[in-house]
Amino acid sequence: MAFLFWKRKNKPVKHPSIRLGLVLGGGGARGFGHLGVLKALSEWGVEVDIVAGTSVGSLVGALFCAGKTVDELIEIAKNIKVKDVKSSKFFFMPSSSQKVEEYMQQLLGGDKVFSELKIPLGIVCTNMKNGQEVDIYAGSVAKAAAASSSVPGVFKPVVYNDMILVDGGLKNNVPCDVARKMGADRVIAVDVNSTRGKGTESTKMFKLLKSTIGVMMHANVESRMPLADVVLQPNLTEFSSSKLDGLEEMIDIGYKEALAHKEQIFYLLSKKLSRKEKKKWQEFRQNNPILK
Repeated sequence: MAFLFWKRKNKPVKHPSIRLGLVLGGGGARGFGHLGVLKALSEWGVEVDIVAGTSVGSLVGALFCAGKTVDELIEIAKNIKVKDVKSSKFFFMPSSSQKVEEYMQQLLGGDKVFSELKIPLGIVCTNMKNGQEVDIYAGSVAKAAAASSSVPGVFKPVVYNDMILVDGGLKNNVPCDVARKMGADRVIAVDVNSTRGKGTESTKMFKLLKSTIGVMMHANVESRMPLADVVLQPNLTEFSSSKLDGLEEMIDIGYKEALAHKEQIFYLLSKKLSRKEKKKWQEFRQNNPILK
């Protein structure tokens, strides 16, 4: 039956009732792998209806939802420099998140709000006042993305609506549930940091802290993955999450990971939701409402 999903010049036949959610996880510089996945989806003509992102996934997601093409995103990635987003070179002197916010405003063409985006977007942050997850769907896109990307120790937190916001990955690094809450019928999740939580043999403070954060993230990722229909996990182990080296290689690995799941993706898009599935996700959204 595979031939049914390769019609119209290798483009997927998307069932009209299906709303596709794309989830872009955190992972620092490994987020370049997201671009490879987006490149594949773009080439296949796959239309994304909803995006949910954490940390670097929120940055890529914001630009994608604003209408940036894959070629434009890759060009941005090629030209980005550490000094564009960081003001400090020292770990215990965290940079202001304001620089990330201003850089995003520049790329977005102004301080856009969520309602101005071409594709609905949800951004995940962590509120350090109470340790709770905060999902943002309204207000300044650049500020929300900067907050979601504010890794403790690397960036200062963002003060936003009486909250102290930092990296959303601490609570929800691959937010499949957010995409479901937003109305996604099918979900493709991209986890660019699947080797998190493996620990470290190093006793150096920076590596220990990175490993500690990874262990914390591992549990919240595992609990959300069952909410995805397709999970893409490009193997980016050899690349650092804190260095910009290996852009083209990471894009290629992300592309090939999507290619390995191409038939599965096409099948899911062509398949109408069963009554059981509809009921399942309706109940999920009723029990997990969007809070703005």
